[in-house]
Amino acid sequence: MTTFYNTGRYWKEASFAVDNSNLKGILVGGGPSLNKLDKSKLRGPGKRVFGLNNTYPDVIPDVWFGLDRAACYNGRVFDEPFIKIRRGGFPDEYRDGMRLNNKVNTYYIDVEECDWSELFKRRNHDIKFVWHKNSMATAIHVMVWMGCKEIYLAGCDLDNTKDDYFNDVTLKKEHKQRNAVLYDNLTAYLKWLVLEAKRHGISLYSISPKSKINSFLEYVSLDDLNKEIETSLLAKGDLPYVVDVSAS
Repeated sequence: MTTFYNTGRYWKEASFAVDNSNLKGILVGGGPSLNKLDKSKLRGPGKRVFGLNNTYPDVIPDVWFGLDRAACYNGRVFDEPFIKIRRGGFPDEYRDGMRLNNKVNTYYIDVEECDWSELFKRRNHDIKFVWHKNSMATAIHVMVWMGCKEIYLAGCDLDNTKDDYFNDVTLKKEHKQRNAVLYDNLTAYLKWLVLEAKRHGISLYSISPKSKINSFLEYVSLDDLNKEIETSLLAKGDLPYVVDVSAS
């Protein structure tokens, strides 16, 4: 199995990976630029929001990734109704005396360390997801697996030289240094990914204001993205036409 959940009596394969090709996929990281966004504008019609790690509760996503130990996250996240994706290595964890794999909409995925290019080769429902000891690479693979054709990165700065990422704990110097190495690796990954993705019909953009990833990713403001979505939905008749009477 690649994605599974606990029914209370046995483990069962999940099939929540519906076609998302008509939705804009928003991947929300906890970088400092997230504070420069109006987070209330991330959600809405025409989008599916994927949140990483400690972006909750600042951002309420449609799908949340928490691929480390449960103690790393705000405990309330496990009682939320949205989809929660955990790594298969943690199926029997407890938090506050409660077994987490019994929580609603909690799914576990099989992962393994492999070449980055496997992300585009592993598209079937019986695969293991790529794992590079960080949630971001795996989350992008899951988004591709779920059919996202346009992926927008919010709060994905890959830089902690000025401000730290969102975290509920104070990081020690050695942790910050380790994260800096991770961000450098992820930057190299994204530079490869943005070019490789185009060969597979997938486009990546940044909606992270003043982020270093904007040097190699096309930047689109969140307001412009929302206007584009609204215009498209109105053209399709998927949104009601609203008359602005404020000036009358």
